[in-house]
Amino acid sequence: MSAWRTAIVGNEPLDVALLYANDAVALVPKSPYTHLTRCELLARSGQPYAAIAECETAKELAEDDPLHRAELQQMHTVEKTEDFMRRIRIANNLPNP
Repeated sequence: MSAWRTAIVGNEPLDVALLYANDAVALVPKSPYTHLTRCELLARSGQPYAAIAECETAKELAEDDPLHRAELQQMHTVEKTEDFMRRIRIANNLPNP
């Protein structure tokens, strides 16, 4: 199973899943999906600032991906990422820009 899929669907402890997500980002650094996965895992592991930065990267990649733009729009990837960042900020009492 790929590192990205293992991070998402594996029954690994959070720290192990985060290692898989790190591997996935290293293997496919321009994928918004790998960054979004790492964002979610960072948020769950109590690292809100790192999670928000990772979500920002995922959002930028999703907006700038001409090859997958239609698919990403259909899946509402950018909107979901923005919503997730808002929830991270609210849960951690961080300012909303």
